[in-house]
Amino acid sequence: MTLLLGHPSSGKSTLLTTLAGKLDSCLKWAAKTRKRYTHEQLDEVNIEVADYLQTLL
Repeated sequence: MTLLLGHPSSGKSTLLTTLAGKLDSCLKWAAKTRKRYTHEQLDEVNIEVADYLQTLL
């Protein structure tokens, strides 16, 4: 069992959706919500995802 932690809107669901191979439907949903992220928020998410993926290696 794995626990995935992160700040709200940090991309936890997107990561899991991507790993499940269902990213296309997630992107369509995200486009409808029109959520915008700042560069700082995207950088933080990228770092968190990279750190998480490094633990899998």
